[in-house]
Amino acid sequence: MRGTGKADKLIPGNPTLSVLALLAQGSFYKVLVTAGIMAALECVRFRLSPLFFLAALGMVFLILCVMEGEHGGVKSRYTWRRLRITPKHLFLLKTFYNILCFLLLFAAQAGMGIWFCNRYRIQMPRETQSPQLVFLTFYRWEFLHCVLPMAETLKWIRNLLLILTLSMSAAADTSVIPRKNMVLVRAVLYIMTACWFITPVGVQTADIGLCIACIVICTVVVYRICRYDRREI
Repeated sequence: MRGTGKADKLIPGNPTLSVLALLAQGSFYKVLVTAGIMAALECVRFRLSPLFFLAALGMVFLILCVMEGEHGGVKSRYTWRRLRITPKHLFLLKTFYNILCFLLLFAAQAGMGIWFCNRYRIQMPRETQSPQLVFLTFYRWEFLHCVLPMAETLKWIRNLLLILTLSMSAAADTSVIPRKNMVLVRAVLYIMTACWFITPVGVQTADIGLCIACIVICTVVVYRICRYDRREI
């Protein structure tokens, strides 16, 4: 990247940590609030709802897209320039940060499921209480099984690919990938997630389709980022 004089004086410290700090400052509290609202609504209704989780997932995705889709989303273009970090490196850091945010949401939902199961088990008559209640609930209820797939390997792969694809598409800079194309990709990705996320135990068709779509989207995004790696931030 070319220097632009005194205005581009380097920000002291580790650029990687600086970027992560800026990202966290810009959106992490919003992610926490979203996860907290999801948990609060489930506690108020005293039931887990796929709608609450998918709505929270969409909100976190939107927050990360808005905060990171453009250089001015978290800080000004001038701040990113002073960090002296390449577009590819910035994209990788954003993707890593986004993965942590989505994992936090998944962990919050899985934790709520375990907590509800334990609360229900305590309220059951002692003679009917089973130490396997949590295990059986996560296997019998399709929603919780999709959040925490237990021993079903394909759903683990699907979830990991889904989190990676959501993270990469949110981190993609709209100056590198045209805005209208990125908006379309993000919308299609979330619609597919909402439609295909909850699938029966052992059913693989929708999971395979979502995995293929995620791989295609990741490939396209990485290709475009690599092409424009030498562009100025």
